[in-house]
Amino acid sequence: MHEKGYKFEGELPGELERRKNLLAGILELADLEMDSYVEAYDAYVGKLEQEIEKGRLRYPINSMSLEKFMAWKFSSIFPQVFRDIDLVLNELRSFGLETVKELDALVDQKFEEEIRKTEWRSLDGIIRNLLIISDANRYFTKVWEPSMDQMNKKNYELYQRFGVDIDEICKKYNICIV
Repeated sequence: MHEKGYKFEGELPGELERRKNLLAGILELADLEMDSYVEAYDAYVGKLEQEIEKGRLRYPINSMSLEKFMAWKFSSIFPQVFRDIDLVLNELRSFGLETVKELDALVDQKFEEEIRKTEWRSLDGIIRNLLIISDANRYFTKVWEPSMDQMNKKNYELYQRFGVDIDEICKKYNICIV
């Protein structure tokens, strides 16, 4: 394509020259807009990191804010891994959370200590466990998918330690412990 069009040296017929110039202008505009987008993205991420580090958590929950929040709140977890951040975002919204501040309000010191002690790595699991511990009934009525009919023993025991009536929930939702 380069050889055939916009890198052509020499004189072209009027219509082809005009089209070449239009394309060159569009490409230049796209390049400028991409530069502007990258600058805005970097500025947003930088500001987000600074604000979260200061405990200012008024940001809407999105992929970036959730990742930055988890890195700040659970800094001892390394590496931090999201298996499916889109699924987690949908679960947070279904649960009724809109801001990082609302999510942070669910995290108490006992939960943070438990996560450190048991060395959780999956951020998906940490968030899901947090939601269940904070309000199991809301989680299982608004978020839980009937196709998720199993729960591992580690989670089951975690919910028991936090006073969740997990036996009743397993019975009600036909969940087996594996």
